[in-house]
Amino acid sequence: MSPRRRAASLCVLVLMGGCRRGADEQEEHAAAPRPSPSAAPDRVADDELPEGEVTAFGLRLPRGFVVAAAYPDETKARGSMPLRKARRYLEERLRDGTLTADDHELLFDKVRVRQEPVRDLAVRVYVHRDTGETCIDVRDLTRPPPPNLPNDEARYRAAGFRKDGQLLDPQHTE
Repeated sequence: MSPRRRAASLCVLVLMGGCRRGADEQEEHAAAPRPSPSAAPDRVADDELPEGEVTAFGLRLPRGFVVAAAYPDETKARGSMPLRKARRYLEERLRDGTLTADDHELLFDKVRVRQEPVRDLAVRVYVHRDTGETCIDVRDLTRPPPPNLPNDEARYRAAGFRKDGQLLDPQHTE
């Protein structure tokens, strides 16, 4: 084999090896997943709070709030956020009723949750003076339905009276 032919063969081998490496790199780049524009993380505005996992009578509390106490008709939660953010968060999720606000406290009275409007609620938001935490107290104001009694006599008896309006037991007037 002539030296010229050897040099040409060597060049061909080098070029083919270089081409092969480029193809491998292209395959690796093609196989790597590329983020799609729709996979961009959801951004929250500075004055917006994301919903958390804690729910009080159908109202989802902001992320970061934990239940401090829960009773059959009231839930008390604590977290960290300014009152102005709490006001905007709750106004977006509550309807009806009234809002009384000052620098240190918000009171949403006789309101209903937009997603689940079956309960009447009172929501009080304030900053705890000792800890500086923001507290949200949600109270269920919904009255239980009256008992389904068959007639007037049964209704009087349930209230402690006879049909003529006299007390069933005059010894117990309380």
